[in-house]
Amino acid sequence: MPARRMSGLITVLGALASFCAAENTGIVSVEGQHFTLAGRPYYFAGTNCYYLMVFAADPGLRPDVDEVLEDAAALGLTTVRTWAFNDGPSQWNALQLSPGVYQEYVFQGLDYVLYRADQLGLRVILPLVDNWDDYGGMNQYVAWSPAAAQHDEFYTDSACRQWYKNHVAAVLGRVNTFNGRTYRQDPTVLAWELANEPRQQSNSAGNQLQAWIEEMSAYIKSLDPDHLVTTGSEGFYGPTGPNHNPVSWFGSMGVDYVRNHSPATIDFCCFHAFPDQWGLSYNASMMWVRNHGTDTDGLLGKPVIFEEFGKQRPLTTRDTYFQGWYDEIYASAAAGHSLAGSCFWILYHDSYTDYDGYGVYWPADASTGQIISTEAARIKALIPLAGDLDGDGDIDAADFATFTTCLAGPDVTTPPPGCDPMDFAGADLGGDLDVDLADTALFQRAFGSRG
Repeated sequence: MPARRMSGLITVLGALASFCAAENTGIVSVEGQHFTLAGRPYYFAGTNCYYLMVFAADPGLRPDVDEVLEDAAALGLTTVRTWAFNDGPSQWNALQLSPGVYQEYVFQGLDYVLYRADQLGLRVILPLVDNWDDYGGMNQYVAWSPAAAQHDEFYTDSACRQWYKNHVAAVLGRVNTFNGRTYRQDPTVLAWELANEPRQQSNSAGNQLQAWIEEMSAYIKSLDPDHLVTTGSEGFYGPTGPNHNPVSWFGSMGVDYVRNHSPATIDFCCFHAFPDQWGLSYNASMMWVRNHGTDTDGLLGKPVIFEEFGKQRPLTTRDTYFQGWYDEIYASAAAGHSLAGSCFWILYHDSYTDYDGYGVYWPADASTGQIISTEAARIKALIPLAGDLDGDGDIDAADFATFTTCLAGPDVTTPPPGCDPMDFAGADLGGDLDVDLADTALFQRAFGSRG
Protein backbone atom coordinates (compact mmCIF):
# COMPACT_ATOMS: atom_id res chain seq x y z
CA MET A 1 0.00 0.00 0.00
CA PRO A 2 1.49 3.40 -0.91
CA ALA A 3 2.65 5.24 2.21
CA ARG A 4 0.80 8.38 1.09
CA ARG A 5 -2.49 6.48 0.97
CA MET A 6 -1.95 4.77 4.34
CA SER A 7 -1.15 8.15 5.87
CA GLY A 8 -4.31 9.64 4.39
CA LEU A 9 -6.49 6.91 5.83
CA ILE A 10 -4.90 7.23 9.25
CA THR A 11 -5.61 10.96 9.11
CA VAL A 12 -9.27 10.23 8.33
CA LEU A 13 -9.44 7.76 11.19
CA GLY A 14 -7.99 10.31 13.55
CA ALA A 15 -10.55 12.87 12.48
CA LEU A 16 -13.24 10.36 13.36
CA ALA A 17 -12.02 9.83 16.91
CA SER A 18 -14.99 11.77 18.24
CA PHE A 19 -17.46 10.22 15.81
CA CYS A 20 -20.36 8.85 17.86
CA ALA A 21 -22.08 6.12 15.89
CA ALA A 22 -25.03 4.18 17.20
CA GLU A 23 -24.45 0.50 17.85
CA ASN A 24 -26.87 -0.50 15.08
CA THR A 25 -25.78 0.41 11.58
CA GLY A 26 -27.44 -0.73 8.38
CA ILE A 27 -30.95 -2.06 7.91
CA VAL A 28 -31.41 -5.83 7.85
CA SER A 29 -32.68 -6.98 4.45
CA VAL A 30 -33.54 -10.20 2.64
CA GLU A 31 -31.91 -11.92 -0.32
CA GLY A 32 -33.74 -15.08 -1.32
CA GLN A 33 -34.14 -17.29 1.73
CA HIS A 34 -31.56 -15.44 3.83
CA PHE A 35 -31.46 -12.35 5.99
CA THR A 36 -28.55 -10.09 5.10
CA LEU A 37 -26.83 -7.13 6.70
CA ALA A 38 -24.17 -5.13 4.90
CA GLY A 39 -23.93 -7.81 2.23
CA ARG A 40 -23.40 -10.68 4.69
CA PRO A 41 -25.80 -13.42 5.85
CA TYR A 42 -27.48 -12.50 9.12
CA TYR A 43 -28.72 -14.79 11.90
CA PHE A 44 -30.03 -14.02 15.34
CA ALA A 45 -31.29 -15.27 18.67
CA GLY A 46 -33.69 -13.07 20.59
CA THR A 47 -36.51 -12.84 23.07
CA ASN A 48 -39.98 -11.40 23.59
CA CYS A 49 -40.95 -8.85 26.24
CA TYR A 50 -44.26 -7.28 25.34
CA TYR A 51 -44.53 -4.65 28.09
CA LEU A 52 -41.42 -2.54 27.51
CA MET A 53 -43.24 0.51 26.08
CA VAL A 54 -45.82 0.81 28.85
CA PHE A 55 -43.18 0.44 31.56
CA ALA A 56 -40.85 2.91 29.86
CA ALA A 57 -43.71 5.42 29.71
CA ASP A 58 -43.13 5.91 33.44
CA PRO A 59 -39.57 7.21 34.01
CA GLY A 60 -39.66 5.59 37.44
CA LEU A 61 -40.08 2.16 35.82
CA ARG A 62 -37.37 2.57 33.19
CA PRO A 63 -34.85 0.70 35.33
CA ASP A 64 -37.06 -2.39 34.81
CA VAL A 65 -36.87 -1.84 31.04
CA ASP A 66 -33.11 -1.37 31.28
CA GLU A 67 -32.86 -4.62 33.22
CA VAL A 68 -34.66 -6.62 30.51
CA LEU A 69 -32.63 -5.10 27.68
CA GLU A 70 -29.34 -5.41 29.53
CA ASP A 71 -30.11 -9.02 30.43
CA ALA A 72 -30.87 -9.73 26.78
CA ALA A 73 -27.54 -8.24 25.75
CA ALA A 74 -25.73 -10.12 28.54
CA LEU A 75 -27.15 -13.39 27.21
CA GLY A 76 -25.75 -12.54 23.77
CA LEU A 77 -29.16 -11.93 22.23
CA THR A 78 -29.43 -9.40 19.43
CA THR A 79 -33.21 -9.05 18.97
CA VAL A 80 -36.19 -8.16 21.17
CA ARG A 81 -39.82 -8.38 20.08
CA THR A 82 -42.11 -5.93 21.88
CA TRP A 83 -45.48 -4.25 21.34
CA ALA A 84 -45.91 -0.95 19.47
CA PHE A 85 -49.56 -0.67 20.48
CA ASN A 86 -51.74 -0.31 23.54
CA ASP A 87 -55.26 0.63 22.51
CA GLY A 88 -58.23 1.92 24.47
CA PRO A 89 -58.89 4.20 27.44
CA SER A 90 -59.17 1.28 29.89
CA GLN A 91 -55.55 0.21 29.29
CA TRP A 92 -52.82 1.14 31.74
CA ASN A 93 -50.56 3.64 29.97
CA ALA A 94 -52.62 3.41 26.77
CA LEU A 95 -50.78 4.59 23.68
CA GLN A 96 -53.95 5.23 21.65
CA LEU A 97 -56.92 6.40 23.74
CA SER A 98 -59.23 6.58 20.73
CA PRO A 99 -58.56 6.45 16.99
CA GLY A 100 -55.68 8.80 16.27
CA VAL A 101 -55.56 10.22 19.83
CA TYR A 102 -52.19 9.36 21.37
CA GLN A 103 -50.66 9.93 24.76
CA GLU A 104 -47.31 11.55 24.13
CA TYR A 105 -45.71 10.23 27.29
CA VAL A 106 -46.43 6.64 26.19
CA PHE A 107 -44.97 7.27 22.75
CA GLN A 108 -41.90 8.58 24.57
CA GLY A 109 -41.79 5.22 26.32
CA LEU A 110 -41.45 3.50 22.96
CA ASP A 111 -38.84 6.11 22.00
CA TYR A 112 -36.88 5.10 25.07
CA VAL A 113 -37.09 1.39 24.25
CA LEU A 114 -35.64 1.96 20.77
CA TYR A 115 -33.03 4.34 22.10
CA ARG A 116 -31.79 1.93 24.78
CA ALA A 117 -31.98 -1.07 22.47
CA ASP A 118 -29.77 0.78 20.00
CA GLN A 119 -27.24 1.63 22.70
CA LEU A 120 -27.01 -2.07 23.56
CA GLY A 121 -26.76 -3.28 19.96
CA LEU A 122 -30.22 -4.86 20.03
CA ARG A 123 -32.66 -4.79 17.12
CA VAL A 124 -36.40 -4.73 17.65
CA ILE A 125 -39.42 -6.40 16.02
CA LEU A 126 -42.56 -4.27 16.47
CA PRO A 127 -46.06 -5.76 16.08
CA LEU A 128 -48.68 -3.07 15.41
CA VAL A 129 -51.92 -4.58 16.82
CA ASP A 130 -52.96 -7.60 18.87
CA ASN A 131 -55.34 -10.39 17.91
CA TRP A 132 -56.10 -10.72 21.62
CA ASP A 133 -57.86 -8.32 23.99
CA ASP A 134 -54.69 -7.71 25.96
CA TYR A 135 -53.46 -4.22 25.21
CA GLY A 136 -56.77 -3.44 23.48
CA GLY A 137 -56.34 -5.46 20.35
CA MET A 138 -58.54 -5.85 17.33
CA ASN A 139 -61.68 -5.95 19.45
CA GLN A 140 -60.96 -2.41 20.64
CA TYR A 141 -60.97 -1.21 17.02
CA VAL A 142 -64.23 -3.09 16.49
CA ALA A 143 -65.72 -1.43 19.59
CA TRP A 144 -64.71 1.98 18.26
CA SER A 145 -66.39 1.37 14.90
CA PRO A 146 -70.08 2.28 14.47
CA ALA A 147 -70.50 -0.52 11.92
CA ALA A 148 -68.42 -3.48 13.16
CA ALA A 149 -69.82 -5.99 15.65
CA GLN A 150 -67.40 -8.92 16.01
CA HIS A 151 -63.69 -9.57 15.99
CA ASP A 152 -63.19 -10.68 12.41
CA GLU A 153 -64.84 -7.56 11.03
CA PHE A 154 -61.62 -5.82 11.99
CA TYR A 155 -60.27 -7.12 8.66
CA THR A 156 -63.15 -5.83 6.53
CA ASP A 157 -64.68 -2.81 8.29
CA SER A 158 -63.62 0.34 6.47
CA ALA A 159 -63.20 2.39 9.65
CA CYS A 160 -61.08 -0.27 11.36
CA ARG A 161 -58.88 -0.65 8.32
CA GLN A 162 -58.35 3.10 8.01
CA TRP A 163 -57.65 3.54 11.72
CA TYR A 164 -55.10 0.75 11.55
CA LYS A 165 -53.42 2.45 8.59
CA ASN A 166 -53.41 5.70 10.52
CA HIS A 167 -51.73 3.95 13.43
CA VAL A 168 -49.13 2.46 11.10
CA ALA A 169 -48.41 5.92 9.71
CA ALA A 170 -48.15 7.40 13.21
CA VAL A 171 -45.64 4.77 14.35
CA LEU A 172 -43.52 4.70 11.21
CA GLY A 173 -43.44 8.49 11.02
CA ARG A 174 -42.65 8.98 14.70
CA VAL A 175 -39.49 11.00 15.47
CA ASN A 176 -37.68 9.60 18.48
CA THR A 177 -37.40 12.23 21.20
CA PHE A 178 -34.17 10.69 22.54
CA ASN A 179 -32.09 10.44 19.38
CA GLY A 180 -34.00 12.37 16.69
CA ARG A 181 -34.41 9.37 14.41
CA THR A 182 -37.58 8.77 12.45
CA TYR A 183 -38.70 5.21 13.14
CA ARG A 184 -38.91 4.29 9.48
CA GLN A 185 -35.24 5.25 9.11
CA ASP A 186 -33.99 3.63 12.29
CA PRO A 187 -31.78 0.55 11.79
CA THR A 188 -32.72 -0.52 15.32
CA VAL A 189 -36.04 -1.66 13.85
CA LEU A 190 -35.52 -5.15 12.44
CA ALA A 191 -39.09 -5.55 11.21
CA TRP A 192 -42.65 -4.29 11.31
CA GLU A 193 -45.19 -6.94 12.14
CA LEU A 194 -48.79 -6.66 10.94
CA ALA A 195 -50.28 -8.12 14.12
CA ASN A 196 -49.56 -10.42 17.01
CA GLU A 197 -51.07 -13.82 16.12
CA PRO A 198 -53.82 -12.77 13.68
CA ARG A 199 -56.66 -15.28 13.27
CA GLN A 200 -59.99 -15.37 11.46
CA GLN A 201 -61.96 -18.01 13.32
CA SER A 202 -65.27 -17.15 11.66
CA ASN A 203 -64.02 -18.54 8.34
CA SER A 204 -61.43 -21.32 8.19
CA ALA A 205 -60.53 -20.34 4.61
CA GLY A 206 -59.31 -16.99 5.97
CA ASN A 207 -59.96 -15.05 2.77
CA GLN A 208 -60.60 -11.78 4.58
CA LEU A 209 -57.47 -12.17 6.68
CA GLN A 210 -55.47 -12.87 3.54
CA ALA A 211 -56.82 -9.76 1.81
CA TRP A 212 -55.97 -7.72 4.90
CA ILE A 213 -52.42 -9.09 4.98
CA GLU A 214 -51.94 -8.16 1.35
CA GLU A 215 -53.42 -4.68 1.73
CA MET A 216 -51.65 -3.72 4.95
CA SER A 217 -48.24 -5.12 4.08
CA ALA A 218 -48.37 -3.17 0.81
CA TYR A 219 -49.35 -0.06 2.74
CA ILE A 220 -46.40 -0.41 5.14
CA LYS A 221 -44.07 -0.89 2.19
CA SER A 222 -45.45 2.27 0.58
CA LEU A 223 -44.37 4.22 3.67
CA ASP A 224 -41.17 2.34 4.39
CA PRO A 225 -39.74 0.28 1.53
CA ASP A 226 -36.52 -0.44 3.42
CA HIS A 227 -37.52 -2.26 6.59
CA LEU A 228 -38.74 -5.84 6.62
CA VAL A 229 -42.39 -6.79 7.08
CA THR A 230 -43.88 -10.03 8.40
CA THR A 231 -47.27 -11.28 9.53
CA GLY A 232 -46.91 -12.19 13.23
CA SER A 233 -48.64 -15.50 12.47
CA GLU A 234 -48.66 -18.56 14.70
CA GLY A 235 -47.99 -20.56 11.55
CA PHE A 236 -51.00 -22.86 11.41
CA TYR A 237 -51.35 -24.62 8.07
CA GLY A 238 -54.43 -23.99 5.94
CA PRO A 239 -56.05 -25.15 2.70
CA THR A 240 -53.17 -24.21 0.39
CA GLY A 241 -50.34 -25.74 2.41
CA PRO A 242 -49.21 -29.25 3.31
CA ASN A 243 -51.12 -31.09 6.01
CA HIS A 244 -48.59 -30.51 8.77
CA ASN A 245 -50.93 -29.48 11.57
CA PRO A 246 -50.28 -31.80 14.54
CA VAL A 247 -53.75 -31.12 15.98
CA SER A 248 -56.96 -30.65 14.00
CA TRP A 249 -58.12 -27.35 15.47
CA PHE A 250 -55.14 -25.54 13.94
CA GLY A 251 -56.89 -25.80 10.57
CA SER A 252 -59.99 -23.94 11.76
CA MET A 253 -58.29 -20.68 12.76
CA GLY A 254 -58.47 -19.02 9.33
CA VAL A 255 -54.66 -19.04 9.18
CA ASP A 256 -52.82 -20.43 6.16
CA TYR A 257 -49.06 -20.41 6.71
CA VAL A 258 -48.01 -20.77 3.08
CA ARG A 259 -50.64 -18.47 1.59
CA ASN A 260 -50.27 -15.81 4.30
CA HIS A 261 -46.54 -15.52 3.70
CA SER A 262 -46.66 -15.67 -0.10
CA PRO A 263 -47.19 -11.96 -0.95
CA ALA A 264 -44.09 -10.16 -2.21
CA THR A 265 -44.73 -7.50 0.44
CA ILE A 266 -44.13 -10.10 3.18
CA ASP A 267 -40.36 -10.38 3.46
CA PHE A 268 -40.02 -13.29 5.83
CA CYS A 269 -42.12 -15.93 7.54
CA CYS A 270 -42.76 -16.64 11.22
CA PHE A 271 -44.41 -19.21 13.45
CA HIS A 272 -45.00 -19.89 17.17
CA ALA A 273 -45.27 -22.86 19.52
CA PHE A 274 -46.76 -23.34 22.99
CA PRO A 275 -46.90 -27.08 23.73
CA ASP A 276 -48.62 -26.65 27.10
CA GLN A 277 -51.54 -24.68 25.66
CA TRP A 278 -51.67 -26.44 22.31
CA GLY A 279 -51.36 -30.00 23.60
CA LEU A 280 -48.16 -30.89 21.74
CA SER A 281 -45.74 -33.63 22.74
CA TYR A 282 -41.99 -33.11 22.64
CA ASN A 283 -41.67 -34.95 19.33
CA ALA A 284 -44.58 -33.04 17.79
CA SER A 285 -43.05 -29.76 18.96
CA MET A 286 -39.74 -30.57 17.29
CA MET A 287 -41.46 -31.70 14.10
CA TRP A 288 -43.44 -28.44 14.04
CA VAL A 289 -40.15 -26.53 13.77
CA ARG A 290 -38.64 -28.93 11.26
CA ASN A 291 -41.69 -28.83 8.99
CA HIS A 292 -41.81 -25.05 8.94
CA GLY A 293 -38.16 -24.91 7.96
CA THR A 294 -38.56 -27.50 5.21
CA ASP A 295 -41.84 -26.08 3.90
CA THR A 296 -40.47 -22.54 3.83
CA ASP A 297 -37.43 -23.74 1.90
CA GLY A 298 -39.47 -25.65 -0.65
CA LEU A 299 -42.62 -23.57 -1.02
CA LEU A 300 -41.76 -19.97 -0.17
CA GLY A 301 -38.03 -19.40 -0.56
CA LYS A 302 -37.92 -16.80 2.18
CA PRO A 303 -36.26 -16.62 5.59
CA VAL A 304 -38.31 -17.84 8.55
CA ILE A 305 -38.03 -17.20 12.27
CA PHE A 306 -39.38 -19.10 15.26
CA GLU A 307 -40.57 -15.90 16.87
CA GLU A 308 -42.55 -17.11 19.91
CA PHE A 309 -41.90 -20.35 21.72
CA GLY A 310 -42.44 -21.04 25.37
CA LYS A 311 -42.51 -23.89 27.82
CA GLN A 312 -43.88 -23.73 31.30
CA ARG A 313 -41.90 -24.74 34.34
CA PRO A 314 -40.33 -26.91 35.76
CA LEU A 315 -36.99 -25.74 34.37
CA THR A 316 -35.76 -29.25 33.63
CA THR A 317 -38.64 -29.79 31.21
CA ARG A 318 -38.33 -26.32 29.73
CA ASP A 319 -34.60 -26.78 29.21
CA THR A 320 -35.19 -30.03 27.32
CA TYR A 321 -37.59 -28.31 24.93
CA PHE A 322 -35.45 -25.18 24.50
CA GLN A 323 -32.38 -27.25 23.72
CA GLY A 324 -34.29 -29.33 21.19
CA TRP A 325 -35.78 -26.28 19.50
CA TYR A 326 -32.44 -24.49 19.34
CA ASP A 327 -30.79 -27.58 17.86
CA GLU A 328 -33.41 -27.61 15.09
CA ILE A 329 -32.86 -23.91 14.37
CA TYR A 330 -29.10 -24.12 14.37
CA ALA A 331 -29.00 -27.22 12.17
CA SER A 332 -31.14 -25.43 9.58
CA ALA A 333 -29.15 -22.21 9.67
CA ALA A 334 -25.78 -23.98 9.56
CA ALA A 335 -26.92 -25.91 6.49
CA GLY A 336 -27.87 -22.67 4.72
CA HIS A 337 -31.62 -23.24 4.91
CA SER A 338 -34.39 -20.75 5.62
CA LEU A 339 -34.73 -21.04 9.39
CA ALA A 340 -32.46 -18.28 10.60
CA GLY A 341 -33.69 -16.72 13.84
CA SER A 342 -35.64 -17.14 17.05
CA CYS A 343 -37.26 -15.22 19.91
CA PHE A 344 -38.16 -17.22 23.00
CA TRP A 345 -41.12 -16.34 25.23
CA ILE A 346 -40.43 -14.51 27.55
CA LEU A 347 -37.67 -12.55 29.35
CA TYR A 348 -38.90 -10.71 32.46
CA HIS A 349 -37.23 -8.32 34.86
CA ASP A 350 -36.68 -9.87 38.28
CA SER A 351 -39.62 -8.31 40.11
CA TYR A 352 -42.19 -9.12 37.41
CA THR A 353 -44.62 -11.87 38.44
CA ASP A 354 -44.44 -15.03 36.36
CA TYR A 355 -48.22 -15.29 36.09
CA ASP A 356 -48.36 -18.20 33.64
CA GLY A 357 -45.10 -20.08 34.19
CA TYR A 358 -43.39 -19.02 30.95
CA GLY A 359 -41.09 -16.37 32.40
CA VAL A 360 -37.33 -16.60 32.03
CA TYR A 361 -35.30 -14.71 34.65
CA TRP A 362 -31.61 -13.99 34.34
CA PRO A 363 -29.44 -14.97 36.12
CA ALA A 364 -31.86 -16.83 38.42
CA ASP A 365 -32.82 -19.41 35.74
CA ALA A 366 -29.18 -20.29 35.20
CA SER A 367 -29.67 -23.55 33.30
CA THR A 368 -32.10 -22.01 30.81
CA GLY A 369 -29.87 -18.97 30.48
CA GLN A 370 -26.90 -21.15 29.62
CA ILE A 371 -28.85 -22.88 26.85
CA ILE A 372 -29.99 -19.50 25.48
CA SER A 373 -26.54 -17.91 25.59
CA THR A 374 -24.95 -20.93 23.92
CA GLU A 375 -27.45 -20.71 21.07
CA ALA A 376 -26.92 -16.96 20.75
CA ALA A 377 -23.17 -17.44 20.45
CA ARG A 378 -23.22 -20.32 17.99
CA ILE A 379 -25.79 -18.83 15.62
CA LYS A 380 -24.03 -15.47 15.68
CA ALA A 381 -20.83 -17.29 14.76
CA LEU A 382 -22.45 -18.21 11.44
CA ILE A 383 -22.32 -14.54 10.41
CA PRO A 384 -19.17 -13.85 8.36
CA LEU A 385 -16.77 -11.55 10.19
CA ALA A 386 -17.39 -7.89 9.34
CA GLY A 387 -14.27 -6.52 7.66
CA ASP A 388 -12.97 -9.94 6.55
CA LEU A 389 -13.11 -8.94 2.90
CA ASP A 390 -11.12 -11.90 1.59
CA GLY A 391 -13.07 -14.48 3.63
CA ASP A 392 -10.08 -16.10 5.30
CA GLY A 393 -11.52 -15.89 8.81
CA ASP A 394 -9.60 -12.89 10.11
CA ILE A 395 -9.16 -9.15 9.54
CA ASP A 396 -5.62 -8.46 8.45
CA ALA A 397 -3.42 -6.22 6.30
CA ALA A 398 -4.84 -7.70 3.11
CA ASP A 399 -8.35 -6.67 4.17
CA PHE A 400 -7.00 -3.23 5.08
CA ALA A 401 -5.53 -2.83 1.62
CA THR A 402 -8.76 -3.93 -0.06
CA PHE A 403 -10.80 -1.54 2.07
CA THR A 404 -8.61 1.44 1.19
CA THR A 405 -8.93 0.57 -2.51
CA CYS A 406 -12.70 0.76 -2.22
CA LEU A 407 -12.60 4.00 -0.19
CA ALA A 408 -11.47 6.38 -2.92
CA GLY A 409 -13.16 9.43 -1.40
CA PRO A 410 -15.31 10.57 1.53
CA ASP A 411 -18.52 9.05 0.12
CA VAL A 412 -18.21 6.47 -2.66
CA THR A 413 -21.43 5.05 -4.09
CA THR A 414 -20.01 2.87 -6.90
CA PRO A 415 -16.91 0.66 -6.94
CA PRO A 416 -13.87 2.77 -7.93
CA PRO A 417 -11.19 1.42 -10.29
CA GLY A 418 -9.49 -1.61 -8.79
CA CYS A 419 -12.31 -2.38 -6.34
CA ASP A 420 -14.24 -5.55 -7.08
CA PRO A 421 -18.05 -5.14 -6.64
CA MET A 422 -18.11 -7.94 -4.06
CA ASP A 423 -15.33 -6.25 -2.11
CA PHE A 424 -17.24 -2.97 -2.34
CA ALA A 425 -20.33 -4.62 -0.83
CA GLY A 426 -18.17 -6.05 1.95
CA ALA A 427 -16.54 -2.68 2.62
CA ASP A 428 -19.99 -1.14 3.09
CA LEU A 429 -19.94 -2.17 6.74
CA GLY A 430 -22.82 0.15 7.58
CA GLY A 431 -25.06 -1.40 4.94
CA ASP A 432 -26.17 1.96 3.53
CA LEU A 433 -25.10 1.29 -0.08
CA ASP A 434 -21.96 3.40 -0.06
CA VAL A 435 -18.44 3.30 1.36
CA ASP A 436 -17.90 6.41 3.46
CA LEU A 437 -16.27 7.76 6.59
CA ALA A 438 -18.73 5.93 8.83
CA ASP A 439 -17.60 2.64 7.25
CA THR A 440 -14.01 3.71 7.89
CA ALA A 441 -14.78 4.06 11.60
CA LEU A 442 -16.46 0.65 11.63
CA PHE A 443 -13.52 -0.94 9.83
CA GLN A 444 -11.11 0.66 12.25
CA ARG A 445 -13.10 -0.84 15.14
CA ALA A 446 -13.09 -4.31 13.52
CA PHE A 447 -9.41 -4.11 12.54
CA GLY A 448 -8.42 -2.93 16.00
CA SER A 449 -10.35 -5.69 17.80
CA ARG A 450 -9.10 -8.63 15.71
CA GLY A 451 -7.83 -11.51 17.76
